[in-house]
Amino acid sequence: LRRSGMSFPNPGLRLQEAADRETKLLQDLSAANEKNLLLRNQVDELERRCKAQQDQLFQVKQDLTNTTAELKLRAVQAEERLEMEKKRFKQGLEDMESLRLKEVDHMTHHMEASERSMQERIQRLEAIRIGLEEVRASGLGACVFGSHWL
Repeated sequence: LRRSGMSFPNPGLRLQEAADRETKLLQDLSAANEKNLLLRNQVDELERRCKAQQDQLFQVKQDLTNTTAELKLRAVQAEERLEMEKKRFKQGLEDMESLRLKEVDHMTHHMEASERSMQERIQRLEAIRIGLEEVRASGLGACVFGSHWL
């Protein structure tokens, strides 16, 4: 290069450029390290939030499972109470029907007894009427027969 008339660049200039490049690279490396640290912190924060949400989701699922089980238990208990109430109501209806039939039977017997008593009374009164008519007829006959002798 010296023959052609060209000269080597200044060695001091080359060192300065290398130093500038090194400084620039160190600044870039420092900025990249800072960005990397920031991104790691963000990843850590996102992982913490994710874990918290997973824990929360697990708790919600557990609560849902517990609530569902409790509601199923309550439904079964309510169904059992309803069945018991149905049986009690049915038994009450059967008891009322039995009582009604007993009352009807009692009233029927009472009415039959009253009717027999009335028939017996009518027969006695009829016998008394017939007896009185016979007495009247014989008394009338005696009166008529007796008036003929006078």
